[in-house]
Amino acid sequence: MADIVSDLTQTVDRLRQQVLAGEVFGTLPQKIGQLISDVKLQPATPVSLPTDAVTAVGRIRDIERRVKRSPHPQITDDELDFLVQQLASTKPAVRDKGAFFLLSDLFQMHALTAGQSQWLFKRLQAPDTMFSHITETENEAIFIRSFSVMIISSMLYGLDDDVLTTKDYEALALSLAVYMMLEKDGRGYVDQSGWAHTYTHVGNLLDELVNVKSLKRAHKFFLQVVLIEAWRRMDTPLIYGEPERIASFLTHYAAMNQFYGRSLMMSLQNWQQSLLQLRPQESITFWNQWYNRSRLLSALLLQPDLPDPIHDFIEDITEV
Repeated sequence: MADIVSDLTQTVDRLRQQVLAGEVFGTLPQKIGQLISDVKLQPATPVSLPTDAVTAVGRIRDIERRVKRSPHPQITDDELDFLVQQLASTKPAVRDKGAFFLLSDLFQMHALTAGQSQWLFKRLQAPDTMFSHITETENEAIFIRSFSVMIISSMLYGLDDDVLTTKDYEALALSLAVYMMLEKDGRGYVDQSGWAHTYTHVGNLLDELVNVKSLKRAHKFFLQVVLIEAWRRMDTPLIYGEPERIASFLTHYAAMNQFYGRSLMMSLQNWQQSLLQLRPQESITFWNQWYNRSRLLSALLLQPDLPDPIHDFIEDITEV
């Protein structure tokens, strides 16, 4: 698994450098799409998960009470590492209402030191967090992967400007691009285990990244193309609010300036062109991908700030 992620990261970074140098633009959707299609999932292997939910919840509540009572809330490095581990839990009380809620509170309190924020930023992009078991068929590591993305977006929302460098943001943009290309698990709500919500969390982090002023627009363009190409190839039905969340991001992105609007139009036109010779297939993958597209386009049409040329284009192709 590590070799697949590492090799793809190197390939994607080289391609991104070509985009930054102006050597690749119009053919980027095809190049990204081929890289995604070339990834073949391996059989799932056992996932290491936190086991003692009762003890974990008790410790989370103890930390929560302490920091909320303190005029100068702080958290130890060991406690921060513990909270990251709990993001892998399949128990919503531990992961969602426990570690995630507490980490969000800590960000709002500015309880983390600059060093802890930098550590967390990198820790959540590691092979055993954002990329845990990502090259395998559906597995329980979806929670640590998806929530790693979500926690980073929550952290960036209120982070002081001097904590992360431009290189940090560029590294995150690369990690997110590779994550979107590899993530095949589009489950929304998982029975007995709560929300996975991959693409909702992806949309949140994309919104944060496109607002980073020091990040060159080529990085943001690259992410938008990866998003569309990855969405095109998702096998599972995205039906838990993901189309609306991604439509909101794409509208925000396209409305920022004319270049972004043109780049989104290019992606949508390329997608449409690929369908002209497509024949319906009797397979669940075909129809899941077909209706994922339909739901995303419908959600885009409902966005009041979507640029008129894109709105008109979508209306034209959906009326056919």
